[in-house]
Amino acid sequence: MQEQFQVKRDEMVAVLKETGLDPIVPEGGYFIVVDMSRLGLTFDASNEYYDYQLVKWLAGEKGLSLIPTSAFYTSEHKDISGQTVRFCCCKTDDVLQECYKILRTWAAERSQKSK
Repeated sequence: MQEQFQVKRDEMVAVLKETGLDPIVPEGGYFIVVDMSRLGLTFDASNEYYDYQLVKWLAGEKGLSLIPTSAFYTSEHKDISGQTVRFCCCKTDDVLQECYKILRTWAAERSQKSK
């Protein structure tokens, strides 16, 4: 079973890199933390942390559900999480393939905008 999850992790890391994201590759576990700061996305100033705004936007606009890393920090340390989110790689193959499709489509959209 460990080997199965390592394959899924490695595949997800490859797709994240392919689509211009910056994953922090874990040695083990079911989650991959990704620094989203290079995307340059901005949101309205609010009382919500950037990662919360980002995951809400991704769910609503791209159909991609991620986990804000600031959820794992106490109130006084939430800013440490910066612009990072968690991807889960222990999903079914169908769910992962849909995630990869969304990421690739989004990467293509970003590429078109930069031309």
